[in-house]
Order: sequence, then structure tokens, then C-alpha cells
Amino acid sequence: MAPEQALGETVDHRCDLFSLGSVLYHLPTWKAPFPGGNITATLMAVVRQDPEPIDKLTPEIDPDLEKLINRLLTKDRNHRPQTAHDVVKAITDIERQLDSKVTLEQSIGEAQLAPTEAFQPAGKNVRRSPRADQKFGFSRKHSAAFVLIF
Repeated sequence: MAPEQALGETVDHRCDLFSLGSVLYHLPTWKAPFPGGNITATLMAVVRQDPEPIDKLTPEIDPDLEKLINRLLTKDRNHRPQTAHDVVKAITDIERQLDSKVTLEQSIGEAQLAPTEAFQPAGKNVRRSPRADQKFGFSRKHSAAFVLIF
């Protein structure tokens, strides 16, 4: 539930984006962004507290993805992404950036192979792209839910 909804204010589609941020926060951390012992405590946390930084719980998370999740969980709805399309575009941009980093790392790695290593049978020195869960810093348990969302 978004802060404005917990406060009984007018709600719009940005409440759903806040909820998406909560789900995305949970995927790499296995924790709720606003824990509470009961519904009232949880709603108070949503309104008053910031979530624990994701990179402290999951250091390998991509910094741009962490920024996006933090934007989705911003208390002020005017500072969140304004549409689901904006979120999809941001995630697509992050994925493209990570894909290009992986390609560059693969190219550098292949260039550094000794001449005899370069001609080994396939499978010994083949470098495959990391899975989406590894690129974004999610464990394999989380990747299925992430794929279902996007």
C-alpha cells in the first residue's frame, strides 16, 4: 500500500507503481521494504520510514536497478516514475547496459586467451552470458518472479 493510500488521500495509478517497488525490493533481498509486527505498524513504516538500503542486503545488485526500486518506493508520488511504461523503459535500459558490459567483458576475456587456449574444444573456454537473475543481482529463486513481472 502506498503512503498516500495509507493516509487516506486520493490515490491513482502511482500507488500500483509503489507496490511494484515493494515487490522488486523483495526479490533480491527476501525482505519486505517496510516490516512491521502488525498491519498498523507496517502502515506506519510505509508512511514514516525508508527501506533498508538494498545494497547492504544484496551487495551484488546493479546500482541502476537499486536506484529504480528506490524511486518506485519514494514517499512523494510526484518523484516516482509516472507510468508503468517509464518503469519498463528504465528496466530495458538497465538490461541493455548490463548486456553491453557482459559483451565487453567477454571480448576482453577472449582477447586475453593464450593462443593454445583459443583452440580448445567447445565447452572448455566458452563464456556464456549470465542469466538475467545474475545480471540484475537476483538469486535464481527470485528470477522466475521477475520474469513473470516483465
